[in-house]
Amino acid sequence: MSAKKISQKNKETTNPTKTSVFEWVKNHPTLLLLALITALAIFLRFFTLGSESIWLDEAYSIIESHLSVQGIAASSNHPPLYFWILRVWIDIFGTSEFAIRSLSAIFGVFTIIPIYFTGKTLFNKRIGLLSAFLASFGVTLIYYSQDARAYSLLVLLSTLSYLFFIKIFNTDEKKYYIAYTVVTVLLIYTHFFSLFLIGAQILFYLIFIKKYPGLKIKHLIPLAIIIVSIIPMLLLLKDNINRIGGGGFWITEPSNTAFFNTLINFSATGSTRYVVFAIFIILAIWGIISLFRNTNKPCRKNPKYNKNKAHNIIEEECPGLGSTPTMVLLLLWLFIPTLIPFIESKLLVPIFQTKYVVGAYPALVIMVAAGISYLRSKWLIYPVLILIIILSSVGLYSYYKYPNREQWREAVRYIETHSQPDDLIIICKGHYHLPFDYYYKGSLTEQGIRSTEDATDFINSEDGQDLKNQGRLWLVLAYDESDVYYVFENAYGKDSIEDGRGYLAVTVILFNPSGN
Repeated sequence: MSAKKISQKNKETTNPTKTSVFEWVKNHPTLLLLALITALAIFLRFFTLGSESIWLDEAYSIIESHLSVQGIAASSNHPPLYFWILRVWIDIFGTSEFAIRSLSAIFGVFTIIPIYFTGKTLFNKRIGLLSAFLASFGVTLIYYSQDARAYSLLVLLSTLSYLFFIKIFNTDEKKYYIAYTVVTVLLIYTHFFSLFLIGAQILFYLIFIKKYPGLKIKHLIPLAIIIVSIIPMLLLLKDNINRIGGGGFWITEPSNTAFFNTLINFSATGSTRYVVFAIFIILAIWGIISLFRNTNKPCRKNPKYNKNKAHNIIEEECPGLGSTPTMVLLLLWLFIPTLIPFIESKLLVPIFQTKYVVGAYPALVIMVAAGISYLRSKWLIYPVLILIIILSSVGLYSYYKYPNREQWREAVRYIETHSQPDDLIIICKGHYHLPFDYYYKGSLTEQGIRSTEDATDFINSEDGQDLKNQGRLWLVLAYDESDVYYVFENAYGKDSIEDGRGYLAVTVILFNPSGN
């Protein structure tokens, strides 16, 4: 053996770890990229997780999670699965801001994986990675991943439901029928708007029923189980459903631009959100056009692809379901759960909220990822990706720098610092005592009012009249309650205002009618 070969062999044997790591990275670039994307998602979802105050809906989550299993199901306006999970989570980790939000953050991190596999199954690994990457820093997913509500779980389960739904058509394997049924039942018990997501799947199947004749009978089994699973939920929540159906829900009719604002919020936030939205729409349309152009083209393998080499990223040049079914599926996934509730809210009962339709978000990022991939040339792909990253970073900077939730912690601290033993606290819209009491541990008397009539009744009461002789009143207002404020100002006089502080969505005003 020559000296050169011996030297090379010695180098390989003296540093086997370095060689093995290098070989692993070389042979598994997709896994490495997905791990890096997931690490980015973890960082962005846990960064400053507990820095902001608990807000009203999160306070409701804490209260409901302390109820019994039956009590959770009966008390909420939403299906009980998330609150059942949160109940166990709180028993283990407590009720700090970080603790209660970390459950949603974990759901948000786990969502990245099925988004990748959905993009990969519909198209290829490259589009799967692009979809996961876009979702990793998407501010919509980050926000709901840092919110102690069910919406992060809703996105996770909706993505899994569609992934297994697609797998059924691709492989017709029993395990995917079982997985789809289980995940979809869990999705139903997470949020009512899951019915729109499932409706989009049913519509897709009806459109292409002739294309998949062998699946007709098999599809009836999971569909029957899913329908039957809805019945117990409806019985548990029947009182709330009747109240909502009778017009007793708090949601107001959405504006004419609410639907488009939702798509904008899906794209980005901050001053650059309209530019990012425009880029997303152009890319999504390009992705759809490219699919349409490929409708009659046969599926062909990438000439550089070698199935014996695991390190190739692109496996196929066409969608897994075929061009037309893939195009229809993504459009139904995006628009049925968003546009139908918007139309219903305009014509019947208002139910539309951006957070309720967030289960459609993965469809948008997959369409955008497809549009980026179909640009083909790296001289276009890389600049577009860099532009999206830069513009999205502007919104992310604003998201992390400025408060996004009601600042109850700051308001309570101010009252605790400046209050006196005989002060009285009035909280407008009485249910806001929940986030207030999460932070307030003092002994001052609290009273809630819900309207200007309640404010007038209090002022005319014995307690309200006594304030003119002695004592002070802390008026706590949530959002715009200027009409209530003016009732107190007119009753006690503008000169009675001794102090006041404004925080995000919370205003604290100190009245001292007696001047003592």
